[in-house]
Amino acid sequence: MAWGAFAIQLVKALGGTVFATAGRAGKCARVRSWGADAAINYREEEFDQRVQDLGGADIILDTVAGSYLQRNLNAYKPGGRMITIGKQGGASDTLDFSMLMKKKLTLFGSLLRNRTTEEKARIMEETTRIVRPLLEDGKIQTTTDRVFALSEVVATHAYFDSGQHIGKVLLDCRS
Repeated sequence: MAWGAFAIQLVKALGGTVFATAGRAGKCARVRSWGADAAINYREEEFDQRVQDLGGADIILDTVAGSYLQRNLNAYKPGGRMITIGKQGGASDTLDFSMLMKKKLTLFGSLLRNRTTEEKARIMEETTRIVRPLLEDGKIQTTTDRVFALSEVVATHAYFDSGQHIGKVLLDCRS
């Protein structure tokens, strides 16, 4: 969720509209506090229908992939772009190419791991150029949920895996 906080704040700072999904009412309230224009509880409503009711999505930053493919495709307005950066819902699903073509969609997948050092450096320079001023102006803020002592590493993982956190969960190596 913490990368979500960053993405929401970045898109808002750059003038965009954000529809965010979360699985609990508390998390929906939190994403609205970060600037999301709409927070959709995916356990209580079909997010793709709600996004369409709100006008459709231009871009979806997807960390789920496989099991959400069809719902993401449904959520787009024509000309939309899907950026997949994770595969929590699986690495594959069936793609209906007719929908892809009718909506004139662009799909893009990316990882940092397999990039060259030079590519990573360019990405970092560009990110710094765009993001640093926003951080300095307070338009983007870090979001920490909880800090655990290093001796509590097992409890840290249990807390993280519970899905209760809203923001970064950190280990303090000084303790």
